[in-house]
Amino acid sequence: MGNKMFHVWEVMISLLIMVGLLAACGSGETPVSSSQDPELTENEWRLVSINDEIVSEEEIVTLSFGGLGNALGSTGCNFYSATYAIGSDGVLNFHPSVSTSFECSNELRLQEEAMFLVMSSTSNYVIEGEQLKITNPNAERRATFEKLEPLHLEGTDWVLDAYNDGGGAFVNLIEGTQITAVFGEDGILTGSAGCNTYNTTYQVEGRNITIGPVALTQMLCAEPEGAMDQEAKYLQALSTAATFRNFNIALNLFDADRQIAAGYFASDLLETP
Repeated sequence: MGNKMFHVWEVMISLLIMVGLLAACGSGETPVSSSQDPELTENEWRLVSINDEIVSEEEIVTLSFGGLGNALGSTGCNFYSATYAIGSDGVLNFHPSVSTSFECSNELRLQEEAMFLVMSSTSNYVIEGEQLKITNPNAERRATFEKLEPLHLEGTDWVLDAYNDGGGAFVNLIEGTQITAVFGEDGILTGSAGCNTYNTTYQVEGRNITIGPVALTQMLCAEPEGAMDQEAKYLQALSTAATFRNFNIALNLFDADRQIAAGYFASDLLETP
């Protein structure tokens, strides 16, 4: 069970990284900026009903809209990324593009199919209070979401999954290493860089983040091979962070060019019964 859960979240982080890459490069759809509808893009949404059928609270079915026409989420069984564009009068063009293919129960599979049908063609959306309602033009298919609180940047133990290696590639960690980050409420960022422990300061203003110079212990780690080089590249990537996005499941740091600098997930996700 533990290995399966770990694999599931690894796949989710991979989708998060793909969405970050798409955000940096743009998409085939007419992009939408967060300034056009910040209430849509600055929240994460959890599905509560599909075609008037209530979704169990035990199922985490989510949808997050990025500010540059990209979205991602979970269907309760699989994870997906997508492109979207907003037209006039609340018209939403949404196209799921990448999805995992885990085995689902028949109930979850039917729910997943219904959700994608609602959003796979031109739809209308409206935000009413804490709810996001999406319907297709003839109103035969409907999905209702509620705002979902993201994991807090502060107080969550974040574990690194991938980082920018400084050469334009986003790479996963070397097997046998772990890199962490804990953002304290006092403005101090601490963690393990895979070999040495580090600490620095950080400041947050909205979605902007500034990370100060890093203080590092001076251990040398010969094993596993490449650990020291990985450590240096991670810390360099960390120093480039300019903005962040904390989802219900993960944290992405972006540099000034909107490239992902580092992608983390919460360490609690690895803790299975």
